[in-house]
Amino acid sequence: MRLAIIGTGKAAIQVFQYPLKNDIEICVFDNDRLKWGKDFFGYKIQPLDSVDLIEFDYILLLLWNGIALNEICKQLEDK
Repeated sequence: MRLAIIGTGKAAIQVFQYPLKNDIEICVFDNDRLKWGKDFFGYKIQPLDSVDLIEFDYILLLLWNGIALNEICKQLEDK
């Protein structure tokens, strides 16, 4: 299974505190260009604009902020 995780803030940190199954291929995305290329619990943070370059089974939005959620949903709809 391929899973795209969008967001590397508080909500994502909460999720990554728990062990994840080994059979899940995970890619992590964020809009913050200062985070791109950095490590996030063993995963390289990628620009959200590149989310459509890989086919995923699921996309998980891990965001606390409703405004950010609306903004990211709009970005994904435009792709």
